[in-house]
Amino acid sequence: MPTRGELIAAQMSEDEIRDFVGVESLRFISIDGLYKAVGEERGRDDAAPKYHDAVFTGDYPTSLTAREIARQEEAQLSLEMEAQAQK
Repeated sequence: MPTRGELIAAQMSEDEIRDFVGVESLRFISIDGLYKAVGEERGRDDAAPKYHDAVFTGDYPTSLTAREIARQEEAQLSLEMEAQAQK
């Protein structure tokens, strides 16, 4: 899974993405609009979301600390390997 910074939407506006993918129009739906599209009249209940939508909202039910620690350790190992290869 890419990091947020690696996602195209984090780097470009809707218009820039539209041009990049070569389509005539492009619009993102809001999270409330997504809930309404599946029949939830009031949209998303932030206190108790009805669906697993964390990949869209970043509102994960548990901490992502373990994942971040693993990424940092992997990056450190990569740097150490590069340093060893240069010797």
